[in-house]
Amino acid sequence: MKIAIAYYSKSGNCKIVAEKICDILKNAGQTAETFEIKLAKEFSKIGIFNYFLEGKSSYKQEKPELAPMDFNPEQFDCIILGTPVWASDMASPMRTFISNNLDTLRSKSVSAFMCLAGKDASQELEKMRQSIGIKKFASSVSLTNPKKNNTPVTNRKIQEFCEKTILKDF
Repeated sequence: MKIAIAYYSKSGNCKIVAEKICDILKNAGQTAETFEIKLAKEFSKIGIFNYFLEGKSSYKQEKPELAPMDFNPEQFDCIILGTPVWASDMASPMRTFISNNLDTLRSKSVSAFMCLAGKDASQELEKMRQSIGIKKFASSVSLTNPKKNNTPVTNRKIQEFCEKTILKDF
């Protein structure tokens, strides 16, 4: 199975998770590749102002322009999406990515992970699933500050997420 892991990571949490997922899938004999989603232009260079603009962008369900990326979703059997939670929703760059690849996502097996400072992103994952228009994710997981919480519990959640993703019938 050929798996793409498309993620947006502002603070590095989603990047760490995407890389772990990629390593686990490769060690399980899958073909996996990561694709980092980047903005064409950052919101702001000023810390607190940047967080305000990011939250506003997510809350208003904006779709900011993305930097070009070498990604062809048709080449993959499964696509894993990874995003932080901003203002109780997916980060707005992920919304743009989904919008740009909507038809293909609807025809593939899709899994998703979200990183957040809170305890659970099940509602945010549900909003993401609905925005894609699929019945369910092959697998989904929310992770609390995985960069700081690099614990056996976090690593087990990531491992179980990967197992569910590759066990999905195609």
